[in-house]
Amino acid sequence: MSLRPSTLILPVHHRTHRLDGVARAAKSNAARAILGSRASASVAVLVTISGSRVRATSSHTVISRCPRELVDGAVLGFVLRDVVINGLTLELTLHRFLDVRRTPCLPARARIASRGSARGEAPVTRVLPDRGVLMGPVLQEMCAPTKGAFWRKRLRERAAFGKIVREASVNHLAGGAWRVMMRMGSRGARVVALDGPSLGRMLDDVAVGKIQLPDFQRQWKWDDDRIRALLATVTLDYPLGVAMTLETGGESQFKARPLHGAPVSPRTVPEQLLLDGQQRLTSLFQALRSGQAVETSDARNKPVRRWYYIDISMAVGEGTDRDEAIRSIPEDRLVRGPFGRTLLDLRNRDAECAQGFFPLNLIFDADGTGKWQRIYVSAAEDRWDIWSAFQEKVIDTVKGFKVPLIRLPKETRKDAVCSVFERVNTGGVVLNVFELLTATYAGDADYTREHGKDFSLSQEWLTTKSMLGAAFPVFGSIDRDTRQETGLTSLDFLQAMALTQTWQRKQQYLAANPGAASPPAVSCKRRDLLHLPLSDYTALAPAVTSAFAWAGHFLASQHIFRERDLPYGSQLVPLAAIAALLGNARREPKVQEGLARWYWCGVLGELYGGVTDTRFVRDVEQVVPWLTDGGPEPDTISEASFQEQRLHRLTSRNSAAYKGVHALLMKEGAVDWAFQEEEISEQNLTGWSVDIRQIFPKAWFQRTAPDPTRMTSIVNKTALSYRAYQTIGANSPSVYLTALEKEAGTSGDWLDDVVGTHHIDPMTLRTDDFDTFYRDRAERLLGLVERAMGKAVVREGADSGRE
Repeated sequence: MSLRPSTLILPVHHRTHRLDGVARAAKSNAARAILGSRASASVAVLVTISGSRVRATSSHTVISRCPRELVDGAVLGFVLRDVVINGLTLELTLHRFLDVRRTPCLPARARIASRGSARGEAPVTRVLPDRGVLMGPVLQEMCAPTKGAFWRKRLRERAAFGKIVREASVNHLAGGAWRVMMRMGSRGARVVALDGPSLGRMLDDVAVGKIQLPDFQRQWKWDDDRIRALLATVTLDYPLGVAMTLETGGESQFKARPLHGAPVSPRTVPEQLLLDGQQRLTSLFQALRSGQAVETSDARNKPVRRWYYIDISMAVGEGTDRDEAIRSIPEDRLVRGPFGRTLLDLRNRDAECAQGFFPLNLIFDADGTGKWQRIYVSAAEDRWDIWSAFQEKVIDTVKGFKVPLIRLPKETRKDAVCSVFERVNTGGVVLNVFELLTATYAGDADYTREHGKDFSLSQEWLTTKSMLGAAFPVFGSIDRDTRQETGLTSLDFLQAMALTQTWQRKQQYLAANPGAASPPAVSCKRRDLLHLPLSDYTALAPAVTSAFAWAGHFLASQHIFRERDLPYGSQLVPLAAIAALLGNARREPKVQEGLARWYWCGVLGELYGGVTDTRFVRDVEQVVPWLTDGGPEPDTISEASFQEQRLHRLTSRNSAAYKGVHALLMKEGAVDWAFQEEEISEQNLTGWSVDIRQIFPKAWFQRTAPDPTRMTSIVNKTALSYRAYQTIGANSPSVYLTALEKEAGTSGDWLDDVVGTHHIDPMTLRTDDFDTFYRDRAERLLGLVERAMGKAVVREGADSGRE
């Protein structure tokens, strides 16, 4: 006798190799993501029951030092049907699927240990006795024939539940089922509810709006083939992935929206928000419950509308593929062949019954199914037997289908919700903190009551980013339709705001509690963003926006105008936060001079290329008092260093220092060699197509064969227009300088002065002396770096190696 496969997670005591009890029906990674508890002496084993087989697997865990392998054997003899946690009591309903007495050949046996009693060996059916209290009986070891090791790796010592079974009792129920009650001792893990509601009940809840989506969920997008496969899975009573919901009414308030296709009023308040399972539940609702053609897409990603049917003959036939029995029919219920010829017509009930195609959207409509049945069976006497088999194999199966469901309590914190969603939604697009905050702010009832509308963080950011991007191209852009953005991101903005808010909070605390040993920390981690109140956001947004606008002016003063020339996008976060905290003081020349030094130390010292959260905090806490109160020099300045050999290795825009040297050259007043009347600036940068170009061209190297490793170094490059680049071509410097003089109608002395603005000795170019040019210019660029950083370069022997 087969069964619908179920999944059990068994906590295992790491030291004594003891299975302390059946814990839950869920994916192991979801269990750890929800509870996140750690127990240094516990591990978890994932056991899957399928048919008459039990298999231990480590698809989501890494296992070692566990009991003997649990593989290929009928060990438990029970199917987990329902799991509910009330308080600290875990209640499981188990259904017996296998009569061991009728299958004596099964070798499955289990050892049972009882506190205060000697170990005994008993058939598996005594693992869960008909009646009695399992105060001490725990599954000590499970033995079965082994065909190979399915898991060998190490498991991080983490409890699946973070709880210890204190006591348990088992009571026999009608129909060969048992009710298991276990009293759990908590290790500080949150209590969650695990349930197995019927599919019909869940779809009813979707229809009336009891189950809705948090607004941060993406739109439903499953295609026709996936929906057909899902329907086949349900009609076969195969396992469906675990769904997860969050109870409403707690701290984590999110704006909700109905599942796609659900006719729910916007005023309907949901009881649960669906965190995981949107694609599956929406597909099932549309196909089985909505009464409308399903909006989906075909294999070419073309939007289509489909009805879903099941071919009764194929569904009840032996050896048929259920996937083949599920049919996707166009919205007009006509299947056409070549030249528009009608192959199948299902436009009315008589046609459906004649063809034996049952519409799956009637499966939860008892009256509709009854009427359809009467028409179907009246066509022929033998159809009664076919219908009875179809009723048992398909209709009753779907109506009895249980959806594994994890219900997070309303007390779950927002950062935990975000973490859970990221971990269980691995198949989708990664959840963005900004999207989670958008849903949170939109669900702020106080704001809605006061302003008569929801707060739209996405619209606020669209307005802010559009304004900043239009004024300062260095910040990138945002598409108003797709909301795709480049350059400055919404996360950057939120992090700058969090740094500002937490710094102000700390100063207020220290003012009220002088000498306090543990003031609140300055931080901009995800939890800080998720706990940023809407009132704080609206209060700080103008100041932070103004700070970013000032940062745009500051970058322009450093000759950083375009997004592609920005050394570090991440450094914008502390720069804006510092500017917001400095207020009007940021406009003072001395303050701007100090900020420039801090900025260039970060760029040329290449300090913002890795994990930056902690540096952001140090920057805010150190730069502000350094500039306003003469505090100690910030770590970003003291830790920054630039080695001479690094200059030779700067060969591409992948390096922040490479782009930094480029900007510093333009800041020094570099004049283009073709347009010799004015310095390169924001006004002519784009019109002249200024870019970083080689001084001694590649073709010259190929002809003269000097050391090629120095050809692509920033030492042999400078900012030049496309017109100057065309004149340079494959010529040697002595040739193209003469050509540039003729094109511009200028004298040699004038052009020599123009070349000198790029920190180049023009005589080294006129003599085509690359070695002298390279040594001289490298020294000049090192001096440029020293002036920007306000400290000496680490002088070493020149290294011709490249990145």
